[in-house]
Amino acid sequence: MEGLTRQYCPAVGDSALGCITAVHADCYSINTGGSSLATLPHLSISSRTKHSPAKLKTGAVVHASVQRVNHLGEVALTCVEEKSCSRGLGVLNEGFITRCSSKLARNMLAYSLESALGILGRSVSFEITIGHNGRLWIATSTRQQAFLIVKALSSRLRRDPLIHTGFTPA
Repeated sequence: MEGLTRQYCPAVGDSALGCITAVHADCYSINTGGSSLATLPHLSISSRTKHSPAKLKTGAVVHASVQRVNHLGEVALTCVEEKSCSRGLGVLNEGFITRCSSKLARNMLAYSLESALGILGRSVSFEITIGHNGRLWIATSTRQQAFLIVKALSSRLRRDPLIHTGFTPA
């Protein structure tokens, strides 16, 4: 959700994309676009153990789930689901990350974009991950293709009379 400042307000269970800003002995600091940095423990990355911790560097992009938000606004993330399967959570490699409003991201997640994605997939090979925090990660061969995919999805949502995205063209 977005507060009055239009800044992402994390909620438990949200899917969030963020960049690692600092590496600590037991966790990573992640910028998810909220008012404070989130933490991701080393052992909360799927397929990692105490003896083989993840070796991520500053600037890496991570797809995680909000596990806990305390009364001070401190956020704890995890890349492991309750049933020990990752379902796409973890480190995202070789892609482009962009931002949109949390409202638009939530509409993209709530509204079935399968037909639009299927049509796009016939002409361009890509992967997409959308976070509740308004960040999108797209893996394509060029930045121009990533931009066109975002533009096509935004256009598709804008044309639907049942969805009000608040999207304003540039």
